[in-house]
Amino acid sequence: MLINIRQRLDNLKAISSLAIFIAAPNKLDSVFKVALALKNSDLSNRMKEILLSDPQMQEMVEKRWQPQHKTLEELKALPQGTLGYLYANQLLSLGLSPDDLLPKEPVVTDDDYIELRLRQTHDIVHVLTGFGTNPVGEIGLQAFNLASYKAPLAALLIFGSIIRGLKGTESIDIDALLVAISKGFIIGEKSKLLVSQKLEEQWERNIEDLRREYNIEIKGE
Repeated sequence: MLINIRQRLDNLKAISSLAIFIAAPNKLDSVFKVALALKNSDLSNRMKEILLSDPQMQEMVEKRWQPQHKTLEELKALPQGTLGYLYANQLLSLGLSPDDLLPKEPVVTDDDYIELRLRQTHDIVHVLTGFGTNPVGEIGLQAFNLASYKAPLAALLIFGSIIRGLKGTESIDIDALLVAISKGFIIGEKSKLLVSQKLEEQWERNIEDLRREYNIEIKGE
């Protein structure tokens, strides 16, 4: 009985936060509220089980692996076409720095570590998958995440974005959005689990070589 009540409360929190996301387009706070509503939920726990079923991810979690820190200047100095160079350009376009992704609090639990790695790899995966950081590109990446490791946040953000697109009340092309979602699913189903890879050790490698190694098939490019 208590389990059912907890599940219902989790569902209500998720629905409530999703309503806020739909009503507040392009507001980062609304995305954070959706993520917070899912924290420690059954859906979130299921995602963690899937992630930890990957041996490489399990080892990283157990060892609390962290990459060697690189400055924006070091990454920008790498040859064009490398993962590090392209990642640096993306961070610059967003007004971000690798320093923003350093752990701000002690990483104590497995949940802490997984949450940190998802955040640290988010923009790297943007580069690897070719999805832009505009609203359509962000949802395309969420479709990739949903296919890759069944991220519940991705499912809610995709649903919310489709509803917003169908309403036609904002400057988002619903057809382009649906194409990006389809593309993300297809790429994510075939790709290796990127969050379990030590991506930060691959800065000097060519982006196309990495895409082949990770089975990231980007058609039409």
